Amino acid sequence: MSKILTKYLILILMITTIVGCLDDRLVPEVDFQVESATELLLYLESNGDYINSEAINEFVTASEVYSNRNSYLVIDVRSQSEFASGHIEGSANVEPKNLLSYLKGINQNNYAKIVLVSESGQAAAYYTALMRFAGFAKVTSMEYGMAEWHNDFASIWLNALQDYRPGYNHYTNEVYTKPNFSKLPQLNFMNKNAGINEKLEERINYLLNSGFNEAFVDTIDVSKHDSNNLDNDQASTRVETIYKHYNYLTNSFDEHFILCFGNNFLYRAHSLEGPFAGEGHLPTAVQYLPQIDLRSTAYLQTIPTGNVVAVYDVNGHTSAKVVAYLRLLGYDAKSILFGANNLFYSRLNFVNDLRAFAFNQSMIMSYPYITGN
Repeated sequence: MSKILTKYLILILMITTIVGCLDDRLVPEVDFQVESATELLLYLESNGDYINSEAINEFVTASEVYSNRNSYLVIDVRSQSEFASGHIEGSANVEPKNLLSYLKGINQNNYAKIVLVSESGQAAAYYTALMRFAGFAKVTSMEYGMAEWHNDFASIWLNALQDYRPGYNHYTNEVYTKPNFSKLPQLNFMNKNAGINEKLEERINYLLNSGFNEAFVDTIDVSKHDSNNLDNDQASTRVETIYKHYNYLTNSFDEHFILCFGNNFLYRAHSLEGPFAGEGHLPTAVQYLPQIDLRSTAYLQTIPTGNVVAVYDVNGHTSAKVVAYLRLLGYDAKSILFGANNLFYSRLNFVNDLRAFAFNQSMIMSYPYITGN
């Protein structure tokens, strides 16, 4: 029996066993020259399904890290210069591109938790998801990053809090339906005959090298879609960059699919009275419910492959994890930095069910830090 035929039969058995309820609409045809993301998707869903589990909402606070700094391994994923400007004592400075190999070289059982730290917490959340996909179950991230640790680092968050008002059709309560189902993205692997673990590691290392820029700058337009060059850019973007692609004639975003990842309190404001009545979500944004809609048996494949998929949530942390998942599968996805805190901060504070996700001065601690490398 040829290797190709053997591999085909194994994949068919895998599909039948794990997700027998999938029909032809959801399972793309297998192409062994350029493979779809089916194999990765099935593997991730059958090994914890991190992105659709409660674990996606797990973060640690600066207070928890401070109280457990002798039993937690803290890994700072910022640049060497940022690390030198101030970091948590005892933390290790590891470049994202080296993160997987670093974790492979330690015994995670020696630590109660392994905590990734970045400036705002969003990059750390992104890399946490990638490490969880790699099987490192003790990895988590410090929410709000060094900005919560000490006021000296808080400007990245404090400067981002705003009610974004571009001046035209900025928010709506219109409910946009999910697109039709389509095939998963196509992926290229260095070795098409490699095992699933090797393929997963290849994708993760690729994304670690691509990086996640949490700096609130707009040096280049990283949101422009290039269907021939997916993933060759950062995994984040800004709402201002997204609005460069707003089309006045169609009241929509050219080449962009806006994904609101959250519940109805984030998506709709139809029940609000006062200044925020009617201010629901970005134009054309489609709602995807956490722990439900991104499953292969639900609506994952309604996310289009021919667009930039711009994802936002309440504070940019969970959306960063969602983007890590989508990019792993080959989608051209980007997390909108700071989420609703940078879109409609006043509304976050106004809605009881959202207020806990509004960053504010009271969250900032005054924990000690050291400088130098």
